[in-house]
Amino acid sequence: MEVIKYLYRMFNSKQALLVQISLFSLVGLFVIFFNNLAPNITNLFFDNFYVNALSNANIVKVSLVFAILIFIYLFGYLYRMLGSVNSDGYFQFPQFDLEPFVAFVRFIPLLLVWGMYYIFLIYVSTMVIENYSDFSFMYIICSLAICVIPFVAIIFSKFAKDFAYHTKYFAIRYIFKIIYNSLGKVIFLSLQSIVIFYLGYLVLNFMFTHTAQIKSETWLFGVRYMIVCLSVYLFVILNQAYLIGLARIADTIRE
Repeated sequence: MEVIKYLYRMFNSKQALLVQISLFSLVGLFVIFFNNLAPNITNLFFDNFYVNALSNANIVKVSLVFAILIFIYLFGYLYRMLGSVNSDGYFQFPQFDLEPFVAFVRFIPLLLVWGMYYIFLIYVSTMVIENYSDFSFMYIICSLAICVIPFVAIIFSKFAKDFAYHTKYFAIRYIFKIIYNSLGKVIFLSLQSIVIFYLGYLVLNFMFTHTAQIKSETWLFGVRYMIVCLSVYLFVILNQAYLIGLARIADTIRE
């Protein structure tokens, strides 16, 4: 499976392992800051997680700032890495410096434009429902919008090659060309990723469920906190592997 091959390349050297340790550390910090912001949401997904809301508003504000900064950094780091992916699926890990912040800033125009396309799509769908009360149409539109996301990611991967603002990256018609040239490959890669994601979910859910046997609240909190960090980290690296596959597909599409 291609996804497993990409995962192997993400761990098959000393440098790769050091990168993963750094990524796990960033994910752990993100989880800590996020839990300071939204303990109720955390408890919604993880019953009896034993996280209490903070009463200090300053800590909450600081946590919000750092959570956003870490998210921006991870986004920029990921797409800097995707810019190095070639048609054989080989890639290089960027250094941990300030460049991921610069990469994110360069992505803002694309994010805004494609975000506006999605907002417009939702607006039109809402108008149709209001006029015709056809809720099934909304489900169809939402499904199509989700299915198009991998092809938008391919456009983003092409942009990450040189961060040059070509007109085609902002054009809706360009995505139809991407779909035409990569539909089968994207479906095959997506099916593999779904299987890997599901297996990972089963393992982590099994671990989390069996923590109920821990009697000490302190140990229960610590173990469950670690599992949450592992869950977010697993999502990050599996998402990386999937996007590496999309970037490889992007590199095979000839203009």
